[in-house]
Amino acid sequence: MVAEAGADWIGINFHPPSKRFVPPERAAGLVAAIAGRSEAVGLFVNRPVAEVVAASERAGLTIVQLHGDEPAEDVRDLIAAGYRVVRAFRLGDRSAIDRMEAWLIHAEAIGAAPEAVLVDAFVPGQEGGTGHGIGGEVLDALVERWNVASVLARHAEPSPAPKRILAGGLTPGTVAGLVRRVRPWMVDVASGVESSPGRKDPEAVRAFINAVRSG
Repeated sequence: MVAEAGADWIGINFHPPSKRFVPPERAAGLVAAIAGRSEAVGLFVNRPVAEVVAASERAGLTIVQLHGDEPAEDVRDLIAAGYRVVRAFRLGDRSAIDRMEAWLIHAEAIGAAPEAVLVDAFVPGQEGGTGHGIGGEVLDALVERWNVASVLARHAEPSPAPKRILAGGLTPGTVAGLVRRVRPWMVDVASGVESSPGRKDPEAVRAFINAVRSG
């Protein structure tokens, strides 16, 4: 249903505590079902690289999203194994933006720059899909300061900057304005298009995608 609505990427959640968790034995079937329409992304939280690779190989994934506190070295190893990598950062205050920038500078220095960075709201004890948006002051600071290309250029040889993905509390009613404000490469949504936890609402999904394209 989400692929038919026109989603570019669809997440396959491999984090067992999540209400959106997909058992590994089901993942390959889901990936095959959307092939040719959407790209599947495996979402992992603080798992060893070997486990991420094993699960991704079994499911037929080529893109992985790291949504915990993974070091840049994990990204480097996954890139070396042939994966496209998204690294998520949960932003609870301005200092979290500093930490994100420091992580990216280190990653660039060791050849571990991810293809994209995803910014999400910080909610204690939760890794994502909370329905909370990034706080107003933090988002203002992000819009003002988050030019990853210039950050990397000040500290290392310039190279293509990671693409930007915005997540956190997005809904069909709010996403167009946030797209205009932040200008991300992509947006990520979960609870904002669900009728109940873990269950996507077809109407909300279509409305969300239409709103993104109008933003």
